Amino acid sequence: MKTYELAIREIAAAHEKLGEPMKKEERKLLEAMNTYQLAQELNLAKEALSLRQMEEFLELTRKVEENERRRMAKQEQEEKTT
Repeated sequence: MKTYELAIREIAAAHEKLGEPMKKEERKLLEAMNTYQLAQELNLAKEALSLRQMEEFLELTRKVEENERRRMAKQEQEEKTT
């Protein structure tokens, strides 16, 4: 597999993971790009995917912290009543 084909495949995979499947027109635009342009597109796709993953991780962390605060508050309340 040639480098540009691999880059297009990786860009398409990143779009899928981001929930935005690549359209045929977009793929044709990628196929018309040179290797340098594809590398830039691939880097942008990877950055977007990385940011999405960080956002999801932070949201999960917030939920865990909130659950822990609630659990601790409930535990303190129970200790006060006993």
